[in-house]
Amino acid sequence: MPVELNQISRELKKLWAAGEGVNTRASLVNFVVYCESQDSMERSTSFIADFVKSHACHAILIALHESGEEPKVEAFISAHCNMSRAGAKQVCCEQVTLSLSGNSRELVPNLILSNLDSDLPLYVWWQSEFPAAIETQLWSWVDRIIFDSATWKNTKAQFRILRRMVEEEGERLIPCDLNWARLLSWRWAFARVFDHPENLARLSDIQRVTISHGPGFRSTAALLTGWFMAQLGWHDGNIEGDQISFDHLRVELKEEEGAAINNCIIQTGDSVFSFTRESKKDFLKASFKSNEGKCVDYVMPCGHNRTLDLLNEELMRGGKHKVYLKALASAEPLL
Repeated sequence: MPVELNQISRELKKLWAAGEGVNTRASLVNFVVYCESQDSMERSTSFIADFVKSHACHAILIALHESGEEPKVEAFISAHCNMSRAGAKQVCCEQVTLSLSGNSRELVPNLILSNLDSDLPLYVWWQSEFPAAIETQLWSWVDRIIFDSATWKNTKAQFRILRRMVEEEGERLIPCDLNWARLLSWRWAFARVFDHPENLARLSDIQRVTISHGPGFRSTAALLTGWFMAQLGWHDGNIEGDQISFDHLRVELKEEEGAAINNCIIQTGDSVFSFTRESKKDFLKASFKSNEGKCVDYVMPCGHNRTLDLLNEELMRGGKHKVYLKALASAEPLL
């Protein structure tokens, strides 16, 4: 429903008053989605409708269209309702949509801050690349900044901006990279296999690591490499194209058709560990083979690449993401 920009709060109250006794309004966080095209705006609205089924929130969708010269803002309100488990009432979450056109980018921080719901936490999903000029007015209010580094064109520059944002805002601003969430099942698989005392002893004897990634997912493979480097203390590597050499081992990134990460081969002095995503199946297969002929296979769950699944996984996990920041610091030279 279209509304006047200065009447959003009043119209939302009317919306809920009309459904009193039938609808229950639910909101635990402010969830802001920022995008920069008409197609993204339509996709994001559909995404929010699915998202609120498991996350009660006050949603704000901001779409910037670079057309025309005069700044223009159009406002709309809507509600996403789902039946409660008891089936007696509908549980509803409200959405405020702000469509911006012309030279109106500088209006974004004020539009977000003026439409927040009380003192609820603020999560911002920034679907575009971060602006070079940091929006201090906005980021100082944000609790979690959500993004997908796999979609960035200038990845190295974007990570520099991100690092500056985090440094300036301290621990309040928590970075939530959906690209990092893609690696959760892989990191869990590595940790589980090398948790065995016999395999744990081989970590210090790794000689070569080969990571195969799909087209457009080099940053995903770089983050995985950065995680290995940060957790295992690999420092001062020499980078040559897709290879990074350390004193005692070499890591190689290979682009092949397939998923974000297709497989990872870890070779030690006396054994080979192979981690492979089974094609069109929801599991990872890990294999251990020693030079003496010993073989052990593991089957573990494999994560999904659907955006809603990645976001759900990210928001279900708390913490300051300090491991991510360490992995990122090690991975930046590879980007």
